[in-house]
Amino acid sequence: MSSSSILGILIGSLLGSKLTEHNRRKVLITSNLIAILATSMTMVFNVFMICAGRLIFGVCCGIFTATGSKMLDETVPVSHIKLFGTATNIFLSAGVTTAMCLGIILPDEDDTAALKADEVRWRMVYAFPAIC
Repeated sequence: MSSSSILGILIGSLLGSKLTEHNRRKVLITSNLIAILATSMTMVFNVFMICAGRLIFGVCCGIFTATGSKMLDETVPVSHIKLFGTATNIFLSAGVTTAMCLGIILPDEDDTAALKADEVRWRMVYAFPAIC
């Protein structure tokens, strides 16, 4: 399931480079709205819906990474460009770290009874991007 996100990020990064030629603000807003819808798709207890939602969410993340950093470079004053240039990577790394820490609340792989019985915690992990 998580590999569908990685594939989506790859596709989104390639699309994002093309979309930076157009209205970046509309692209960012539209991709964020689509990302919220994709996150809601992962709440359905169906493997195909979860994978599709993660793929679409990954595409939106790839678009945001490519388009957002370009838009940030254009709007920040030259005197602050060094500070904001690294901020994109710092917050991207913080998001990855947060996602990994959220995995702590999930049951162990060996505990199949807890995995079958627990439907709340994995939904919290998948719903977290919509909250942020």
